[in-house]
Amino acid sequence: MSSLPRLALGFVVGALSILVFDQTTSFALNQFGLAQIPVYSLRAVAPLGLPQIVNQCFWGGLWGILFVLLWDRAGFQSRGHLVAIVFGIFTGALVWGAASLVFGDFRAIAIGVLSGALVAGLIALFGAGVLFGLLFGVMGPAMVNWVVLPAIRGQAPFGGRLAVTAILGAMFGVGMAVLLALMARFAGGGRS
Repeated sequence: MSSLPRLALGFVVGALSILVFDQTTSFALNQFGLAQIPVYSLRAVAPLGLPQIVNQCFWGGLWGILFVLLWDRAGFQSRGHLVAIVFGIFTGALVWGAASLVFGDFRAIAIGVLSGALVAGLIALFGAGVLFGLLFGVMGPAMVNWVVLPAIRGQAPFGGRLAVTAILGAMFGVGMAVLLALMARFAGGGRS
């Protein structure tokens, strides 16, 4: 695929990841009582007065362009079942520990098990590129929300909801990896 259609694909994948993965994660965080995030908000935001969800999709699309450029360069098309098991267990334990600090009851175990199973399942189904998406989401969009945006607003870096921002960034990146893997599968006649 030539570069312009590939960049357009990146934009679409980023916007779709906001609509499907980011907003679903926001809803789940709200349901667990970990955040109060507007989901699919139509509230107008500055400077253009566009609905918040349109603004989020636009920025997600720009992140998607960068993601596709890095994805193509790294070549993440292989499967990783052993990686899925190991990383799923690690993710589950890490999320369980973080959730224990917040809840301290059975919900922490449930959140940890579900998170680990989700990550392991996504890696097993869509390949090791899911790890790339997870790291991209935390090191890119989440880091910008922790450091760059507070600097622009004259606030201290790393303030606010670090864990929530990391989870949202990670799921946004995972969403882009999953969507690209699905598109490659459909375009390649079922091959990954």
